[in-house]
Amino acid sequence: MKKILIIILIILTIYLIPKEETKNILIPQEAIRFRVIANSDSKDDQNIKIKVRDSLNQELSQILKSSSSYEESRNLIQNNQEQIKNNVKNTLATNNTNQNYNVNYGLNYFPEKTFKGVDYKAGNYESLVVTLGQGNGKNWWCVLFPPLCLLEAYENNTEDVEYQFFVKEYQGQDDLFGVVIDRDYNTHTVMQLNEIRKQCIEKGYHLFITTPCFEFWLLLHLVDVKKQYKGDMQKFRDNEKKTNKHTFTSLQVSEHAGHSKKISEKIFRQYYLNHIDYAISQTKKSFSTDVEELIGTDETEDSKKGKLGSNLPELFKLLREL
Repeated sequence: MKKILIIILIILTIYLIPKEETKNILIPQEAIRFRVIANSDSKDDQNIKIKVRDSLNQELSQILKSSSSYEESRNLIQNNQEQIKNNVKNTLATNNTNQNYNVNYGLNYFPEKTFKGVDYKAGNYESLVVTLGQGNGKNWWCVLFPPLCLLEAYENNTEDVEYQFFVKEYQGQDDLFGVVIDRDYNTHTVMQLNEIRKQCIEKGYHLFITTPCFEFWLLLHLVDVKKQYKGDMQKFRDNEKKTNKHTFTSLQVSEHAGHSKKISEKIFRQYYLNHIDYAISQTKKSFSTDVEELIGTDETEDSKKGKLGSNLPELFKLLREL
């Protein structure tokens, strides 16, 4: 009974909990931010930013892996600044760019941010900031300590969504635990997702991914996606922001089901509960259910991005077996 309860709670969280109810996830006062600012918004400069980000993420995860406190994290970063600078230098050299760079740890200025409905005033925050070239491009940022799972930031009307994913120890020996995440090319790197996958395999957790995002799985309940959107598959892959509330994919869901991102129980039963098998059938027939294919090999190249689809059918198979 315990196994079934754990997974059903995950399903209820996915379908029924409104976005507004997650607003209590806050960035505390004692936090260490991490930011990488690109030279410009050109494709080449943004790709260099991603390369530096990926390399530093890997470096910092090793530096901070033993940290369990704010003070310990601060000391580890301060004591390894030369290692961090060398990482940036080597990454730029490997990618044949002569951009100059600056690495600064201390109080750095951040514009106003909004996280889960909570506004954080512009000001100076303790942070590790890497500025590439002129630093005039879009930035990437996250929180190094505490390790937050999901950070949504809005800067200059541009949404930056950064994930630092840390799977916590789970103690229930007889329980099954599932992690449900979006692929989202604009926010998750291949390296990050492969690290999540590795940790899930090591800990025996089930990993469920939808490409590009969970709303695509919802849309599969509503219409024949491949037929109705025959010429729009690239729009799903890009999943650009269309309004203040919606990306391309979530907007299609809203238009077909007539609801916002908040899903009431009535809407859930009307549009989704009785159409799960239809969604499963569509996914298996027309899209990918393979985790490796969903992740892809490079988020910066269209030909190497993850394939559209979801392996959530495995979750429902598991539920029915239990």
